[in-house]
Formats: sequence, C-alpha cells, structure tokens
Amino acid sequence: MARPVHATEDSPRFTRSLMDGYAVRAADTRNRQPLRVLGFVPAGWAHRGRVRPATCVLIATGAPVPAGADAVVRLEDALNVPGGRMACGVPVRRGENITLRGACFRKGAMLLAPGTWLGASQIALLASQGECRVRVYGKPRVAVISTGDEIVEAGRPKAPARIWNASAPMLVSALRSFGIEPEYLGCVRDDAGEVKRRLRQGLSRDILIVTGAVSAGNRDFVPGALRQLGAKILFHKVRIRPGKPVLLARRGRSIVFGLPGNAVSSFVTFLLFVRPFLERSLGLPGALVFEKGVLASAAGNTSGRLSFLPGRLKEGRGRVQIVPLRFCDSSDLRSAAAADVFYVLREAQVKAGKGTAVPFFRIPR
Repeated sequence: MARPVHATEDSPRFTRSLMDGYAVRAADTRNRQPLRVLGFVPAGWAHRGRVRPATCVLIATGAPVPAGADAVVRLEDALNVPGGRMACGVPVRRGENITLRGACFRKGAMLLAPGTWLGASQIALLASQGECRVRVYGKPRVAVISTGDEIVEAGRPKAPARIWNASAPMLVSALRSFGIEPEYLGCVRDDAGEVKRRLRQGLSRDILIVTGAVSAGNRDFVPGALRQLGAKILFHKVRIRPGKPVLLARRGRSIVFGLPGNAVSSFVTFLLFVRPFLERSLGLPGALVFEKGVLASAAGNTSGRLSFLPGRLKEGRGRVQIVPLRFCDSSDLRSAAAADVFYVLREAQVKAGKGTAVPFFRIPR
C-alpha cells in the first residue's frame, strides 16, 4: 500500500445474526413460553416490522436482526409448536448469537496503513468495503546479468576449467521470494565491448544487478563500462568479507548493483545492500534486523575485515546460540545452504571463544 485506506462504512454495517434461528427479545426466553413467529428474514433482506413482547422472527445467518430483537435462539434449540409459534428450549442472554453494528470497526477507521503488503486477507478486507482500486507502490523492473568466460548455465555441458552459474539462479530466486519477477539478461563473456553493450541494455530497467567483473582484475570491465555509459559510481568496495568488491552506481533513475561473482559473496551483498533497497522501493521498512546471540563454539576472523559467517540458530530456555559452520571461502555454497543466519565477527576478533556475544541476522526464506 502506498496510501492509507479507511473504512467506508461500519463493519458489520448492521446488527446481524450469527446463526440460523429466531430473533427474539432475550427476556422473553426466560420463562420458555411459546413465541408467535412474525415471519422470516433471509440474508440480504430486512424485516420491516418490530419484534415485540412474546413474538420472534425466523432469521438466516448473516441477516439483519429486526428492530426490537436483542438475541438469536439457535435453530437447534427451538421447537415449532402449533399455531405458528416457537418454543425456546434454551434461554439466551441479550447479545447472544448476534454481532452489533460497528463491532469490528467504525466508518473512518484506518484499515490498511502505507507499507502494508497486500495478501489474500488484506484484499478480502478491501473488497468487503467495496474498494476495487487502491494506490500501491509499483514493482521495480529488475534485470540480472552474469559475467565471466568461465560461467556455464546449469544443464549445459562444461569444460573442466569452467563452473556452472550459481549466482544468477540465486538472485532470481531471492527476488521472486518477495514478489519481484526479474528479467535475466544472460551471461556476458569477458569482453569490454560486449560488457558495455549488455550494461546499456540493462540500464533501461529501474534496477540492474550485475554479478562478477566488479573487482580490480584486468577483465573486471563493469566499473569502467558504467562510467563510459554515463553512470556515477556512488561507492565501490566495502571492508567486509565476503563481498568486498560490491559496487553501487546510478544513471538517471536507474540503479546498478555490482555484486562479486562468487555465489556466497553475491548472496551476502544481496542481503546487506540490494534487498533492503528493494524493500524500501516497495514501501516496506527496508532495514536489515540484527539480533544478539552467543557462539555455541569457538570461531575466528583472520580476514582483517568485518566478516559475515554462516551459522545455525539454536534457541531454547531463554538462550539464543549460534552454531558456527565450517566455511572454506566465498564459494562455499554448502555452508551457506545449511545456514539459517549470518553472524558477524569484527576485524579484531581473530579468536572468539564459546559464549562470545555476536550480532546476527536471519536468512530470509
């Protein structure tokens, strides 16, 4: 939602019956004397008369409760008697088996605030108020590009020195997980001209995500190609592990995220930088939530950079523990796949013993 939605009418709009039964004056059911049946009111209709002492109205679930009635006797608790009358087998209290007008909310009440994600129940709420057009944040057009002569798409044969593309399927899946259907523009080989042509194509979208070719090697053509295309590099390289080469650029209304080629680096930088940005563009809070836990076993950080490492969450008895997972390097997808959190070790934490307090964030599913 991009704008708030307020109730156009009370809910329920009228006092209604929760049961098939008889609309009565609760006081008339105490002595269990037969009540004269004045008629029947189905759902979608209203009884024009008034329920007076010693009378009742046969009523359907959801129908407006007639004036004068203050309760409903369930059909299974009533007995028909000769002369068009009903005998109540079980007395009812005032307000029993009915919902009063405005009991759920009143006209003008806030129903949906800006930033609310529209799921099935929210859409049902809108429809119940007659709303068929509401203002929402538009989904950004997102494109994904892979780079590298060594990259081969999964399902295709590859030479021994090449690797299958893991980063692009990961990014496409991660984007779909919160409602964005990205356009995959394929993998571009390590050629300056080809990289520039593919980036030009991607810059026609709102957001372009590029994996690989963003570091400092002689085939890392992305930063230079972006500058040639008129993009401004907002930052390039961050003192973290994994993900140091990450890049952010802008050209006009288009935003470019350059992520490292290794899949775990790409995943971590997506969670740290890309997902929060996309969430903000959808009107969501867009803040990565860090929690506190303690290490269940010793761990260490020898990289000299702020490190985000895979772990398993262990909660119980009021404690939050992080079980460090063995992590080879930024291509270790097995550890990333087994993890449900990334915990953080500072540059100086070369050795962190069991019980050390560490921040962590949960991996979205």
